[in-house]
Amino acid sequence: MGRKEWEKGKLALSQLYLCGKICEEAVAEILPTESRKRTDQPKIAIPVLSDHHSLGKPIVCSILRASGFQLTDFGTELTVREISQRAILEKTEILLISTLMLDKAATRRRSSAIR
Repeated sequence: MGRKEWEKGKLALSQLYLCGKICEEAVAEILPTESRKRTDQPKIAIPVLSDHHSLGKPIVCSILRASGFQLTDFGTELTVREISQRAILEKTEILLISTLMLDKAATRRRSSAIR
């Protein structure tokens, strides 16, 4: 089950989203967020830039946690300034920024049309 079924119209986006949520909960249950084995890893954080949707972020978080990495979730709807300040405050070494590319592309298209 996955993207190909959704592209063929055999799976609703809500079903795909629910599958992701189930997997996220399973990983959270299997892998505790704190582990002694992960103490020497770089400090990793993941925020969502200027958006309240976090569809991709949980997938990335689950993959990293399943691979043994610990990361801090900065949350959603953050500005560049908020992300920067928190990353500096928490001494983040790797910052993975989640953003809605369609929105950014549309903004770029509008700004190009103005020129």
